[in-house]
Amino acid sequence: ALKGKRIKLRVTSTFGHVYSVDFPPSLRRWGGVDPARLFDSKVDDRVQPDGGKSRLPEHLASEARRSHLVVLALDNDRE
Repeated sequence: ALKGKRIKLRVTSTFGHVYSVDFPPSLRRWGGVDPARLFDSKVDDRVQPDGGKSRLPEHLASEARRSHLVVLALDNDRE
């Protein structure tokens, strides 16, 4: 029960990423770039190309349409 009301709970899993984030090509030479430059650098972000394997955005949208609340348990990494 939640606040005295019965609820239905759905648990699902996901894999993959929605976005990909990387440094511009000129800063991707890990052996040839001063790491201090990376702190102020802009990053390139884009929708992660995965060939439609994960369908993560569509999956989350489908769950949201059937729900009053969606809770995401995310790992807080930078990949």
